[in-house]
Amino acid sequence: MEHQSRQRIADSWAVLFQPLAAGEAFDVQSYLFAPRYQARLAGTLIQHQRTALAFVAGRLDAELKLAQDIAAASSSPEMVSAWTDFLKTATQQYGAAARNLLQLESLELIEASGAGTAGELRDIAASSQIMA
Repeated sequence: MEHQSRQRIADSWAVLFQPLAAGEAFDVQSYLFAPRYQARLAGTLIQHQRTALAFVAGRLDAELKLAQDIAAASSSPEMVSAWTDFLKTATQQYGAAARNLLQLESLELIEASGAGTAGELRDIAASSQIMA
C-alpha cells in the first residue's frame, strides 16, 4: 500500500516535470491549476472555520449568561425560566446552523457538478423560502 502511494506521487511529479517535446510551448495555465484550486479550497475551509467558531463563541456567551441568570435568580421558577429560555434559544440556533450547513454544502455540490452557479442557486433557494 505504501509503495503504491509513493509510486503515485512519483508519477505525478514525473508528469509535472517531464521535458517538453521540440517546439511544444510551456502551458503555464495547466501548471497553475493546482495552486489556484488549493487557494480556493483553503479560502472555503477558512470561511467554514470562521463561521463555526463564531457559532461556538455565541453558544459559549449564552452558557455564561445562563450561569449568571441562575446565580442571580431569587426563586426556583426564575431558575427554570432561565433554563427554558436557554434551551429554546439553543434549539433554534442549532437548527438554524444545521440548515445553513446543509444549504451551503448543497450549493457547493451543485456548483461543483456544473448544474448552476452558486449565485443562481441562492436566488432559487431564496425564492423558494419566500414561497414556503
